[in-house]
Amino acid sequence: MDDNKQNAEPAGTAVSTAEDNSQNYYENKNYDNYDTFDYMEEAKRINTREEPSTAAKVALILIAVYFNVIGAIIGIIVGAVYMGKEGAGYKSYGRMLLIVSIVFLVIDILMFIVLASAVYNVFSMLYYYY
Repeated sequence: MDDNKQNAEPAGTAVSTAEDNSQNYYENKNYDNYDTFDYMEEAKRINTREEPSTAAKVALILIAVYFNVIGAIIGIIVGAVYMGKEGAGYKSYGRMLLIVSIVFLVIDILMFIVLASAVYNVFSMLYYYY
């Protein structure tokens, strides 16, 4: 590749010649306009008297979704407690957690009913055949 041609290109732009196919397509050389989001600074910014921390929000949603009935009950209890707190962030997150927990509790109960009826049908068929 010609050194003059390489120097003529502005910094951060990729040269699109057949000779320069070795450069990674996803590599970004222009770091001047790169917008970073610092999660650690965002975590420090959160006033825990007004709203729950991001880690608590994520953990409670995961508990409510993945631990079936017990997680949904925990989510309902914590959501009700958060709705009773003073901060607006706690109230809105508590309402959202309460709704998600109730929805997943209803889904879990419906799935249990479907599973129980399927097992009942299998056992009743086995009873009549034998």
